[in-house]
Amino acid sequence: MTDKPKWQPLSPIIDCTTEEGLAKGIAAAAEAVRRGELVVMPTDTVYGLGADAFSRDAVRAILTAKGRGREMPPPVLVPNAPTLDGLATHVPSYARQLRCAFSRPAPSAVPGPASSQIW
Repeated sequence: MTDKPKWQPLSPIIDCTTEEGLAKGIAAAAEAVRRGELVVMPTDTVYGLGADAFSRDAVRAILTAKGRGREMPPPVLVPNAPTLDGLATHVPSYARQLRCAFSRPAPSAVPGPASSQIW
């Protein structure tokens, strides 16, 4: 009988339950995103994938990981109007008003047509 190989993560797993671990995890995730890589992060209910929404390769990697095509793009959290303008081809005034009214204290997602330069 042979022993089963032990599972090995492809990327480091960082325990973010301490302040030191959280700082290390945030720094590692930010660096990975800068390199165009995906990051996995827990949310309140599931794990989410994160990447640079301005990187075609990173967006393509998220779509591939989720088994999706361009017809079902991932949500993007936008922290401010300039980011929204960089990602969308047209942002209706009502969407801007909603984003401003409900984006505090965290970024928000606004449905709309994505820029073909990015996606």
